[in-house]
Amino acid sequence: MKIFNKSILVCSILCAMFISCKTTEIVISNDASELEIIQTAQTAFDNGDKEGALKCYNKLLQLYGVNTATYVEGRYEIGHILLKEKKYEEAAERLRSLIRNDSKNYRPYIDLADCYLKLNRKQEAIDVLRDFQSFGLHNLAVNEMLEKLQMQA
Repeated sequence: MKIFNKSILVCSILCAMFISCKTTEIVISNDASELEIIQTAQTAFDNGDKEGALKCYNKLLQLYGVNTATYVEGRYEIGHILLKEKKYEEAAERLRSLIRNDSKNYRPYIDLADCYLKLNRKQEAIDVLRDFQSFGLHNLAVNEMLEKLQMQA
């Protein structure tokens, strides 16, 4: 009986700790550096707190969005998180916007193609990967994904 009671106590403590960790509010001060915000966002995402990560990336854009590299990074990460949350239409919209502003970065093309695949729009996935290649740019991940999709056709 004592072992059973101890097990319940340990389980209760672990559950309480888990719940308190999950409900921790992320607060980002206005004087936080770009790197601090990005690290906080990545930690939140790694810990399963996608909403916290989105909050961080939105704050990053608010504070440092005039820096082109930061703008691209923040916008991409938001689109990537939306993709992971299975908000495919919203993710696709953000990724298309990012591609219009930074057409030579391969990562949004890969994620946009993935969104299209999740939405059962395979031809659009192929088209977006071909669009990237039309710039004369070559990327192994893009090439492999496009080859795989074309073989399935």
